[in-house]
Amino acid sequence: VYADMNINLQEAYKLIEKALKQDPNNPAYIDSMAWVLYRMKDYKNALSINKKHRDFIKNSIGINNIEYIYALSDLYTISIESTDYPNAINIAKEILQIHEHIPVFTEDAHYKYLLLLADAYFYNKNLNEAIELYETILESSSGSLWYECATQLSNAYFSIESDKKALNLTDSIIKFVEIEYGKQSIEY
Repeated sequence: VYADMNINLQEAYKLIEKALKQDPNNPAYIDSMAWVLYRMKDYKNALSINKKHRDFIKNSIGINNIEYIYALSDLYTISIESTDYPNAINIAKEILQIHEHIPVFTEDAHYKYLLLLADAYFYNKNLNEAIELYETILESSSGSLWYECATQLSNAYFSIESDKKALNLTDSIIKFVEIEYGKQSIEY
């Protein structure tokens, strides 16, 4: 709970360390330790421990389940924060491959995971790949997913100095915000 709330991280670390001494293969404890280390910005150790958690899930219940997707999502987050963008790209690709075999996922979830891949490409400076994915997502999304994607696509356009496209998209973003939240929410 402390790690989720990002408070008392040293105390959380000690409690989880104690729990792991009693039950070193408990996946919940392993996952909690990875999350505490992530919150403490110890990305190297968080990544290492989270990989252990991912492997446990993979070997015990298989890859075609939501728990495995969650473990991969945590690895993705840690990879992005630690600027290991190539690893984040590989993880996002794996999530997309697995998600196709899990019937509970919606099309919206597919686009959210596609957005993870686009973001990883963007951060890794694979701008053409990022833009292609962002444009695909933008065509098929709405609401907050559209907004998040449009914002990132606008940034990508600016990064390749396609200012006209970026500014046109920024205008669309402003109109979206005005419609969704009212004009008073935008301060110029």
